[in-house]
Amino acid sequence: AHHYTAAGMIQAAVPLWHKAGVSALARVAAQEAISHLSRGLELLAALAPSPARDAQELDLRVLLGASWMMRNGWWAPEVWSAIYPALALAKSLDHREALAGIYYNLYANLAMQGRADEASRWAKEAFSTAVSTADSGLRTIAELLATFLTLISGNWINARSHAANLYRVYEPEDHLYVSRAINLDPRDNVDTYAGHWIWALGFPDKALEAHKAHLVKVRASNHPFMILFALTVGATVLDFRGEPASLAKCAEEAMRLGRENALPIYTELIGPMYLALAMARVDNNVLRVERLRLAVAAYQAAGANAYVPHMKAALAEALAFGGDLVMALRIINESIDQIERPGWGERWWLVENLRVKGVVLELLGEIENAELAFTRALTVAREQQAKSWELRTATSLARLWQSQGKSAEAAALLAPIYDWFTEGFQTKDLQEAKALLEELSTAQNA
Repeated sequence: AHHYTAAGMIQAAVPLWHKAGVSALARVAAQEAISHLSRGLELLAALAPSPARDAQELDLRVLLGASWMMRNGWWAPEVWSAIYPALALAKSLDHREALAGIYYNLYANLAMQGRADEASRWAKEAFSTAVSTADSGLRTIAELLATFLTLISGNWINARSHAANLYRVYEPEDHLYVSRAINLDPRDNVDTYAGHWIWALGFPDKALEAHKAHLVKVRASNHPFMILFALTVGATVLDFRGEPASLAKCAEEAMRLGRENALPIYTELIGPMYLALAMARVDNNVLRVERLRLAVAAYQAAGANAYVPHMKAALAEALAFGGDLVMALRIINESIDQIERPGWGERWWLVENLRVKGVVLELLGEIENAELAFTRALTVAREQQAKSWELRTATSLARLWQSQGKSAEAAALLAPIYDWFTEGFQTKDLQEAKALLEELSTAQNA
């Protein structure tokens, strides 16, 4: 008779809505999953709190957060609304498996809004909880978030270290609940970024190899969201290497896959932004530069700010070389302000932002200020041990000194950095540095 009471009917129905949500999420049917899981939560609201009822709410909320993330992006306010109330439930029930997804989504939600320093709270809490409980699944998430945190902070060495820790801790079969909680394989997730730190630390060819190997792996997994992630964020390494045509192909494929899997954040925001970046790198004609500006504006209007300093540095440089120096300076100053905003601190693009500011100031004829911007960029690159950013910046500063007739000083700055490299000699940065060094040598011998 109990099953025919209102409470009994709800208790019978909620697991079915949960099951339907799990099935939809596994098929990457995000909107369908949201509908099913939201219905389950609506029904639960009529029941009095109890451990059993709270456990059901917890399961629904974790999945709902992942569904909203897939549908509207990591940064979506719906992700926070679904996930944050689940934190107290997971702690009261001592449900560590749920904590893995909760920490991941709370961190990602803030970090993708651009609030990287604020997001660090959740990475640190995940780490302390993992250590205090000696829970290897939580430790996997903690190392994943620590990788993100150090990477976004521009601490490339520590990012590589935390990724290595994750590789050691993570056991796919034992930690299946972790990948289900975040709807991504943690190793695949961190591997998306491996090319970033490999390139930054001075190994452009190894970075490309890592990106290609990762793409092969995620294609084989047939996980659409992970493939889309690799084709956009993971393909950033192609932009670093100066290969816009390859980046454009990746972005176009991402937009096609996004349409096929009804994931509008890739068809309307992320894919178009990376495609516009690639096109603006090919040449700086007015239409292509405007396309990038509009793509970045649409992305920010949706509530996302992560990666914007990368995009705005490219936009400012394209505007500058296209002759719009006033707008270029405004854009790069906006970008640096975003990086330095309290609670934000997305410092992995800081060197490039400072270098581009130097380029713009040089074109404006503000030579002293340009030199200061380049010098600060070099200082940050050295602090980060980021050899590739250091080389690119040194090339810009050496070119400025060359224009002032200081060929010996320019060569003394650039040559040791160029000579450090053991690979990547076909990439744009190394070819430009080599060509400049040859010009400087000719000038000195004249």
